[in-house]
Amino acid sequence: MNGRVGIQIARSHLVLGVTRHWRRRARQNGFHLVRSEGGVGLQHERDHSAQYTVRPSAYCFIEDASGRLALVRTPQGIYLPGGGIEAGETPAQAVVRESLEECGFIVRTGSWELHAVQFCYSEAEKKYFEKRCTFLDAIVESAAPSGTEPDHELLWVAPAAALDLMLHECHGWAIQAWTNRATRQDPNVHR
Repeated sequence: MNGRVGIQIARSHLVLGVTRHWRRRARQNGFHLVRSEGGVGLQHERDHSAQYTVRPSAYCFIEDASGRLALVRTPQGIYLPGGGIEAGETPAQAVVRESLEECGFIVRTGSWELHAVQFCYSEAEKKYFEKRCTFLDAIVESAAPSGTEPDHELLWVAPAAALDLMLHECHGWAIQAWTNRATRQDPNVHR
């Protein structure tokens, strides 16, 4: 997504079969479902009076044998494994690094990819951020006993239950898209 404010709003039926619950929740929280040259995505409404710092980030979907998703609980909230993309890193490299740090997993990313932009305020940093999120699929190749970040806890949660646990709404939206990926072949999602 290019981050411009004037991005065309997509019709909801084009958006990966997102449930009515998530479309309604997204609208209530100031989100718009959008279409850009990168495909269908989610963009939160921007507060034009605030100064935003762009924060590219990458998160991944890791499933166990039962189809549960790996989530990370931190003192700030619950997220998909991932985080900020460091200078010179690709989204895939960030996911590999963050999965090791947070979960103790050595992962390999796949070809499934989704994008979202969320405008948010960080209480901890006292700053506004434009989070440009890339969501990827990943497979665990090996695992250490735990990650290296002591305040991060690995959780395994069914996708339906994970929807309402996410701190950032774009993570819930991405989980819904992930859940729908097998039942609907949407040409707007990169594979």
